[in-house]
Amino acid sequence: MSFRINPVKLAQLAIILTAICLLPGCIKEKLLVKLKEDGSGNIVITRTYSKGVTDMMNIQMKKMKEQFARSGQPMPESMNVNPLFNEKMFEAEASKFGQGIKYVKSKKLKTTSGFGCVILYSFDDINKVKIPVKIMPTPGNMNTDNITFSLAKGKGDNKLTLSLPEFKLNKELAAAMKQKPKSGTPIDQKSTAQIQQMKAMGNPFNISDNDTQEVLMGKMLNGLAISIEVETPGTLIKSNAKLQSSKKKNRFTVLDIDFTEMCKSPGFTHELVKAGKQAQAGSPQAMTGIMLSCPTGVKIDGQSKITVEYK
Repeated sequence: MSFRINPVKLAQLAIILTAICLLPGCIKEKLLVKLKEDGSGNIVITRTYSKGVTDMMNIQMKKMKEQFARSGQPMPESMNVNPLFNEKMFEAEASKFGQGIKYVKSKKLKTTSGFGCVILYSFDDINKVKIPVKIMPTPGNMNTDNITFSLAKGKGDNKLTLSLPEFKLNKELAAAMKQKPKSGTPIDQKSTAQIQQMKAMGNPFNISDNDTQEVLMGKMLNGLAISIEVETPGTLIKSNAKLQSSKKKNRFTVLDIDFTEMCKSPGFTHELVKAGKQAQAGSPQAMTGIMLSCPTGVKIDGQSKITVEYK
C-alpha cells in the first residue's frame, strides 16, 4: 500500500511556515538608501531573525520534507525554499521601491541570535525611488505611506530633498503611556486562537495561557526593530536633518523604532491593545498613533521635508 501525502496536513504546514515569516517579534530590519554622485545608487536591507524563530522554521521544514519522503512524491521546488531567504521573493519585491529598481543579489548572515540576510537593490535615478513606511500593518489598514526623493544637481553643489509622511505626536497618548494601567485586559477568543497557533509552532515567545493581552503583546513585539537611513555622496555642506549619524556626517536617520524599548513604557502595550480594538472597529490610524507617540524606543525626524546639500 502506497503512502499518500495528506493535503490538509501539508496545507497546515505551509500556513505555519508563512506565519513564521509574519511574526512581528522575529525580525530586525535596517534599510539604507545609499546615493551615488550621478544620482543612481543602492538600497541595502539587513534583516536578522531570532534563534527561536529560525529553529521553529527548521522544524516545520523538516516535517514537510518527511511527509513527502514517506509519500514517495518529489517535493515541489517552490516549497523546498527557506521562507526567510527566498531570492525569488526578494526579486519580486523590487518594484515596491519604485520604478526601475533592480534586485542585485543577497547573502545569508550567521548571527549570534539566529539567522539573517542582506539584500541589495540598485536604482538608476533617485527621483524614482520610494520607500514604503508601514509601522504596524493591521486588518483594514493596508495603505502604505512612502518616503520619496527629489535630487537637484548643480555644477558643484547638489540638493537632495526627502518628502516624508506626516508623523504626528499625540502628547496625551505619550503621557498615558508613562502610567502603569490599573489592570490588564483578559485574553479574548481571538487571542486564545493566536496562543494556540504559537504553541503549535514551538512557542518561541514562551506564551502562557494566563497572560493578559498586554503581556501577550509585549512578548510578541520583543525584538522587533525597524530603521530607515539615507546616505549622500561627497562632502556635506548643510542639512536640516535632526538625526545625523555619529559615524558618518553624510548619513541621516529618517526613523528608528525599537519595540523592545517601547515596551518599557508602562502603558504602551495597554494603549496598543485599546488601539487594536479601534482598528478592528474601522479606525486603523489609532495603531500608528500609538507607535509614533511612545515616549521610549522611537526616534523620528518628524519633518515633512528633509534637505541635504552636498558637493
